[in-house]
Amino acid sequence: MASRSASLPEATPTAVAAGALGAAALIGALMTVSVPAGIAVLLGACYAPLALVNLRLGLALWVPLTFLEGLPVFNAGGKAAGLVIALAWLGSARQVSPRLSAFVGRHRGTAAGLAGFIVWITLSLAWAASPSTAAADLWHWYVLGLIFLVLVTAVGDARTVRMVLHALVVGAVLSVVIGGFYGGLSTASVDLQAETSGRLYGAAGDPNFLAAGLVPAMVIAAGLIAATRSWLMRSWLLVALGVVTVGLAASESRGGVIAMVTTLFVALVFFRQRRAYVLLLLLLTLGLGGAWFATTPGAWQRVTTFNDQGSGRSTIWRIAVRVAEDHPVTGAGLANFQVVSKDYVRRPGTLRYLALVVDRPHVAHNLYLETLSDTGVVGLVLLMLFMGGCLRAAWVAGMRFERAGDSELEALSRAVLVAGIAFMTAAVFISAGEDKRLWILLALGPALRGVAARSAAVGVGRRPVVVARAPAGVA
Repeated sequence: MASRSASLPEATPTAVAAGALGAAALIGALMTVSVPAGIAVLLGACYAPLALVNLRLGLALWVPLTFLEGLPVFNAGGKAAGLVIALAWLGSARQVSPRLSAFVGRHRGTAAGLAGFIVWITLSLAWAASPSTAAADLWHWYVLGLIFLVLVTAVGDARTVRMVLHALVVGAVLSVVIGGFYGGLSTASVDLQAETSGRLYGAAGDPNFLAAGLVPAMVIAAGLIAATRSWLMRSWLLVALGVVTVGLAASESRGGVIAMVTTLFVALVFFRQRRAYVLLLLLLTLGLGGAWFATTPGAWQRVTTFNDQGSGRSTIWRIAVRVAEDHPVTGAGLANFQVVSKDYVRRPGTLRYLALVVDRPHVAHNLYLETLSDTGVVGLVLLMLFMGGCLRAAWVAGMRFERAGDSELEALSRAVLVAGIAFMTAAVFISAGEDKRLWILLALGPALRGVAARSAAVGVGRRPVVVARAPAGVA
């Protein structure tokens, strides 16, 4: 057969040994220069063959690394794994093309929003106050767009959906556990007093970014519990839910708490037939979170105090509004808020924490204000069109699985929808536009919509007589 003639040639034992020794020498040399780089290459050497052979498994193993980017080793390893996944995806273009075409056909608005936003931020280099700053940030968005397309086309069945969702929960648990074991992992500058406050940073390197990932992980874990009948799997997920809940409380993130409260109301709306189940899980999480706050009263005081003391967000947000008012259509240019923000401090109005704008310029700490000030109304509308389309896809998938009687995938679709809303709520307090976890959640909506469509097509093919005799209203 043709497939056999295209197989790789067999290697002799001598060649294999020589290759292994060469790889060991290379990794050893890298270790002497940089331990993280050497470990990243070692992990890549083990991971690359697996991902090239099984792209879906490679994706599932990569997803937890997005929660661990505060650690140099995992950060470098995640980038290397992402490169391997991209190469494997490009190498399977023949299998990918039909699903990519199907995605564009089903989600024209979503695809147009994504493509339009990428084009718009690229054009912003022409009017950016600092084109070099915009250019240095632009490649991140192209990578995120590629990640989105890889997930949309590679996650094509229920098994892969579950693998990716479990991987998200694993990543959240690892971030909490590693962060609790290694104190002081901070690499962030969002809250200048956080390092001495006793807050949990997690392996994400920042307590607010940690919380932004933990709330969706709690929703995903709850959805997986509802979608599995295995007591062993449910036990693991309940333990994971407990760890993540304690991690959220230990992060002392006000944005995380607001996202959690919002998530509760959203879950009660979308899980109409499982409201008792939602309330039961709520009582569990409230009990664990309450126990943590009872042992650390200072954490509770911080979470329930909204006076902006120390964080300076109100000052930065006010500056972002001023930048947007000055550049309402085009914005100041991609990633240029930090460049121009210091020019807006001498306008009428009281501003505190000017050091966060003048001496140590910060990002806007708000995804939507950051996008508005950087790319204007056009950029914000395009981004929201894309995000809204992804959430709508998850909602449509849930409705289709409900009509098909597939309660497990219905629960997972609704969990993805609620988790996406949770992360977007947390993004009001952080500049999370380049957070890979957000893009993974967004990609799962169209992916699940594709699974629903393929499942319906298979069902029609298997039962042609039933469909032919069904009333027109049912069809």
